[in-house]
Amino acid sequence: MMNLHALAKQWGGEVCNGEILIPGPGHSPNDRSLSVRPSGEGFVVHSFAGDHIKDCLDHVEGLLGGQPIKFDLKQNDTPRPDNKPKALAIWAESQPWQGSLVETYLAGRGVALPPDCVDVRFNPACPMGREIVPAMVALIRSVSTLEPLAIHRTHLNLDGTKGRLDRMALAPMADGVVMLTPYNRVWMDLGIGEGIETALSLQACPDFGNKPIWAALNAGQLSKFFLPNIDRLVIAADHDPAGVRAALTCGQRAADQGTEVTLIAPTEFKTDLNDLLKGAAS
Repeated sequence: MMNLHALAKQWGGEVCNGEILIPGPGHSPNDRSLSVRPSGEGFVVHSFAGDHIKDCLDHVEGLLGGQPIKFDLKQNDTPRPDNKPKALAIWAESQPWQGSLVETYLAGRGVALPPDCVDVRFNPACPMGREIVPAMVALIRSVSTLEPLAIHRTHLNLDGTKGRLDRMALAPMADGVVMLTPYNRVWMDLGIGEGIETALSLQACPDFGNKPIWAALNAGQLSKFFLPNIDRLVIAADHDPAGVRAALTCGQRAADQGTEVTLIAPTEFKTDLNDLLKGAAS
């Protein structure tokens, strides 16, 4: 039987509030975006970077090497903290995106936010893990209630390029997405992709243009997304197993309800629509 501190040392992570924080699948050794928490006879994973849950589970199973795991819970029963107030406080402290590094960053990716976007902001001193950095901050709202649930942060360098820290979500996302176009403008067509940059890249598609766009942020969120009473859903699928699976699940659910569904995906493996857009521009 192992305690959390022994496993954290073995996996290159650390213990915080009764859970192990370790590098997520494919992330750098300094990353701490994957939470592994004891639960009954096993464990529960949560990705603060928005990685797909299956990828996270496979990652932890790989670390275990097929060995069963039993935790010593005598001193590891601290409940998970409620991070929603912290997330919304960071959001409240953030500034409009117009004229900020957010605009510079997205321009470098070949995309731009819709002029009426209100759920993306810039924070010049945003907490991300143990660091304070400039960041693009996106508000995550519930699709069913429009309630603010969480935030998503992208580290930005001072020249407007992507920073070295992995993207991070803060607080449970439930059925949330980033509404890059306000909800009240969505009534016929909607485009959705995993990443913010991917979703914005739909604007470059000739038959899509300036129609409303939202970002699911990861494959898990995309796979459970559903918005009733729209005519057409355009899904920008990431070309990887989790991304394709999520897009097909999302699309089938919408089609079953009578929505016209269009899937757009690059042909090259491990790329997304923004990679395709940048490649065409170079």
